[in-house]
Amino acid sequence: MDLYLYCSVFLILAYAGLMLLYTYGFFKAKNKFPIKKEQTQPYISIIIPARNEAQNIANCLHSILQNNYPKDKFEIILIDDFSTDKTVQIAQQILRLQQDQLLQLKDFITQEERLNSFKKKALTIGVEHAKGQYIITTDADCITPK
Repeated sequence: MDLYLYCSVFLILAYAGLMLLYTYGFFKAKNKFPIKKEQTQPYISIIIPARNEAQNIANCLHSILQNNYPKDKFEIILIDDFSTDKTVQIAQQILRLQQDQLLQLKDFITQEERLNSFKKKALTIGVEHAKGQYIITTDADCITPK
């Protein structure tokens, strides 16, 4: 009976000592690698080349503006590619109160120059004007999820 009691006491003390050692190690590691409670979110530039997207541009822009990302942490850069419909007017109406940019490709190249790789040129111009740490591109007929 005494042997059983001594073994039980020894096991309880060994277990308690082990738990104290684990607790000490946990708090020591926690102080060494603190968890950041508030991480800053990067500023993002969203680039949208568009040509004759009057039917789609409003849905695209609204889906971006209604996302869950902080409004002061992103910009929208819409590059109009010589649209002949109301794409520019619709975009101006939606973006008028925003800090976003509406660029027109005609301000950077002539209509003759745009015959080759006009979407690539629009994206290049958008990237040159971007202020974000990260750049996202999307098409004007896309809707972004929250």
